[in-house]
Amino acid sequence: MNKRTITLGEKTYLITELPARQQAAWRRELEAKLNPVLNIIEQAGAGLELRSNDDIFRLANSVGRLLVSAPDLLIGLLFTYAPNLKAEEETILDTAYDSELIAAFSAVLALAYPFGSVVKLVSLANGLTMPPSAPTSTNSPSPNGALLAKS
Repeated sequence: MNKRTITLGEKTYLITELPARQQAAWRRELEAKLNPVLNIIEQAGAGLELRSNDDIFRLANSVGRLLVSAPDLLIGLLFTYAPNLKAEEETILDTAYDSELIAAFSAVLALAYPFGSVVKLVSLANGLTMPPSAPTSTNSPSPNGALLAKS
């Protein structure tokens, strides 16, 4: 079982990974609640032409609805995932900042979608070693265009 330690309103909390069936139910809830938000994004971008004031107004209205509803939606999903946070929801909402709550939601996503560990497992199975944070490139182009390896 994976765990994440988070800080909300200067208090430290532990979020633990849910069992598989509960995890799947939470992901379904996440999808159901995010679909309207994703539809707003899709509609805002569909056939996007800003040729008139009406076009600009429609885009601003869609983006505005998204910006107003998304943070509260994600914070609600955070409390749904972690019962220990739900038990202290009022205190947390009175003391924590939105940035802390969204960071905590990101930690929940890492627990709900543990793809990082799958990549590591596949790499190990294939005999590959992956450094935790390898640079994307250690080469620099020389003035003539050839690549020079850094030591």
